Amino acid sequence: MVDADQRLARPAPSPSDVPSPAAVAPRAFTDMYTAAYRDLMRTVLHLGATEQEAEDAISDAMLDTLIRWTEIDNPVAYARTAAKTNFLKARARGTKRICQRMVERGAVDPVARVDSDLEASEHAEWVRQHLAVLTPAERAAIAFAIDGYTIKEIAAMLGKNEPAVRRNLHDGRQRLKRHLHCEKEAP
Repeated sequence: MVDADQRLARPAPSPSDVPSPAAVAPRAFTDMYTAAYRDLMRTVLHLGATEQEAEDAISDAMLDTLIRWTEIDNPVAYARTAAKTNFLKARARGTKRICQRMVERGAVDPVARVDSDLEASEHAEWVRQHLAVLTPAERAAIAFAIDGYTIKEIAAMLGKNEPAVRRNLHDGRQRLKRHLHCEKEAP
């Protein structure tokens, strides 16, 4: 944690370091970039990224944000989600490449790779089944919360007020707890 905080002490790289499809980025984008950089860095580092991985993920996210600048309602939330997704996808691609190389070198049985994919698929299905017990409003609120959005951001995206979002989150969590508790007790 201390190491991550020391890396955050550095200022954000200049917005001109981000490749731009336009010759001049909008002033609002450069202001957002400068203000949000440390928070984005912290978010990606907390996911387990190295400093270089975090910078790569944020750079790609900011470029995507700039390209879609006029289409995005909440650029900071968009950039945060894009940075997290970029890092996780890069990590996953790296893991797949490592597995493929190990199979090619004969260090691992190819069947083990199939089994791990099957296990991931079964896990995803298990999660989907449990989320099906939630109401659509609870499911949406929880999904946005998992993605790192604040109550205020979720309320704006869902067109609800903040107390309603808090209630949906609370009710959804309680419903999931009851459902999982009942499943645990079932023979």
